[in-house]
Amino acid sequence: MRTRLALLLLITCTTACAKSTLPPQPPKERPRVVNPEPLRRGRWHMAEDGHAVFCYGPVVTINALFGDPKRVATECRGRTPNVPLHD
Repeated sequence: MRTRLALLLLITCTTACAKSTLPPQPPKERPRVVNPEPLRRGRWHMAEDGHAVFCYGPVVTINALFGDPKRVATECRGRTPNVPLHD
């Protein structure tokens, strides 16, 4: 029984000493966090063709070529910067 305990103590000491003699690992590089652009607030609008568009600018009324005024959302994401709105 004493030989088992002595053998167990010897194995424990050698493994504990072996781990402490390893060279220290260099710290892992953390990826740099780039500050994202601040979020721009906007609103969803219904376009004249039935699609939803997200626009940042104000809704303005402009005169169309043939007299009828149109409401237009400005500074929109997507295909066009100004989108005619569904009334």
